[in-house]
Amino acid sequence: MAGLIMCMFVGPAQSASRSFLARLIPEGKSGEVFGLYATTGRVVSFLSPALFGIAIAVGARVTGQENTQYWGILGIVVVLAIGLAVMIPVKEHTEHSRVL
Repeated sequence: MAGLIMCMFVGPAQSASRSFLARLIPEGKSGEVFGLYATTGRVVSFLSPALFGIAIAVGARVTGQENTQYWGILGIVVVLAIGLAVMIPVKEHTEHSRVL
């Protein structure tokens, strides 16, 4: 159930992150920064499935049961918590140049 609730926020979070990044990019550097954004997204794409599996293995070891897939959500929560911790120090510029 928690996984379904979190899925409601994935699309808006992705579009908001691109919009926020576009506001932070220095003028003339958008190609480089969005290229880096796409590359890092692919590079770390293994983290959620890996932590999902690790959390299931930990759940099996802790409970001694075989059916512990519900523990996998803890791995995803860890990824989200790391993302939050990394984003907390990021501040938006207070002045923006207006392009007319």
